[in-house]
Amino acid sequence: MRTLSHTTIALALFTLAGVLAPRLAAAEVVATAEAAPAPAGPWSALVDPLLRAAGQASAQDEDGQDGEGQEEGDDAPEPQLVAVSKVDRLARALLEAHGGVDALNAFTSLQFTVTPVQIVPVANPAAGEPAFEELRRAPIEFQAVFGAEERLMRMDEPMEVSGAQHVTTKILRIREQGNEVEFLLDGNARTVIAETRAQITQDVLTLVGQFDVLLGLGTGQLVGQFDGVSERDGVAYETVVAQFFGGQQPEKTYRLFLNPDTHLVDRYDLYDTQSRRLMNKQLISGYTTFAGLQLPSAITFQDRRGVPFMRWEFTAYQVNEEIDRARFLAGASEGEGEDGE
Repeated sequence: MRTLSHTTIALALFTLAGVLAPRLAAAEVVATAEAAPAPAGPWSALVDPLLRAAGQASAQDEDGQDGEGQEEGDDAPEPQLVAVSKVDRLARALLEAHGGVDALNAFTSLQFTVTPVQIVPVANPAAGEPAFEELRRAPIEFQAVFGAEERLMRMDEPMEVSGAQHVTTKILRIREQGNEVEFLLDGNARTVIAETRAQITQDVLTLVGQFDVLLGLGTGQLVGQFDGVSERDGVAYETVVAQFFGGQQPEKTYRLFLNPDTHLVDRYDLYDTQSRRLMNKQLISGYTTFAGLQLPSAITFQDRRGVPFMRWEFTAYQVNEEIDRARFLAGASEGEGEDGE
């Protein structure tokens, strides 16, 4: 059976890299103590960005010293002045806005409903008439379970074929040894060929990948550099140009706009890395707290000129609720999903 690369595995929702974003911006000096060990849990590598920075700087300072000058006994070392970049400080603020390390390490499941709304320009609208028409699609149900060794995700989407109503189910199981994909039509498992496997994976990760972008700077998934202050709609945003850690999705570069009051990502621009061409813009709105996490009520997609063409409306969030793992094995039987080989 063919499997997708570990690049795709690493792109699962909140698959935390657990390493410090490189300090690419001008450093600031702050007082901080020695890094604490990472807490246990499904996101065992996640620690406070400033502690990660302090730990890295401390390790760099001690290289080649063979322990010389280190204190022994009961006397604890004094906090050291450590250079921490603007990006580290923004990452820490973002992480804290989402409930901090404890909230992310306690994050084990996510459920929501997303309704796609297509936004279509109206040709020659009359005076006083709206310039856009909104076409609401059937809502999509999403479920995910996160563990130390796997990520299980499921999308149930109604669709109409030849006037008849059907429900498609896309299941993606991401494990260290590789990805497993299932496709069901009205609850009946169908054979998954290679092309379908790739499309299902893309569909699922395109949806959950939005959350990666919104939290990634705080969790270490996104690394980048400070890009100054930019005013949009009367707000002076602090911006960071970032990419996914470890060369994941190298063709994509994100410019994140962090709200100076909430410290959340209010918007981001997506660029093609090679051409540096602006591809589209995303506006995030209606953040609401669930188990410490700040989750959006809507994401509006705009083209490069700022014209909206799609909005995703999120409802019925459930965080850390128990989900029957059989939901992610529905219709599974030996030999199915083997690319038809």
